[in-house]
Amino acid sequence: VGSAGAGTAEWQGPPRLIEVLPDAVLLNGVPVAQAGLADAVAALTRTRDDPVVLRARGADVARIVSVMGGLQQAGFSHLVLVE
Repeated sequence: VGSAGAGTAEWQGPPRLIEVLPDAVLLNGVPVAQAGLADAVAALTRTRDDPVVLRARGADVARIVSVMGGLQQAGFSHLVLVE
């Protein structure tokens, strides 16, 4: 008898927090060029389906959409926007 759903709520792997500021993008607190963001995130994921968390810190909607769009074009499908 297996335990259904065991481990599904536990986070595995390195953090992937992208903070979108008006004039910068931070990945886990470290500045990264938006052009290199997808490659930097890819180094922290096993697959492009792994969750990536984005937080807006004073950035306008257009900037957030731009960052998310770049990640989606790179194949990341599980983007989570938090406050």
